[in-house]
Amino acid sequence: MSTTSQLLLFLDVVQQGSFTKAAALHEMDNSSLSKQIKKLESELGVQLLNRSTRSFSLTSAGEEILEQTLLLKDTLNHIQLIADSYQ
Repeated sequence: MSTTSQLLLFLDVVQQGSFTKAAALHEMDNSSLSKQIKKLESELGVQLLNRSTRSFSLTSAGEEILEQTLLLKDTLNHIQLIADSYQ
């Protein structure tokens, strides 16, 4: 899975407020989603989420990366709109 896809999964986890809801959104199981977030953290070399058994919170790095991921999603949506206008 690409870093972009992993970032969008991270965004969905935060926006949905849970791994379970984000996993359901993507029709994947919790463990697969969790592994992708851990891979993203490993690739970036920084922890994005503080996890507990029933909840999570963003780290400082997670907050900053979340902001950039929101911009990335907007950019990707804009690119798709441009492409759609040529079809």
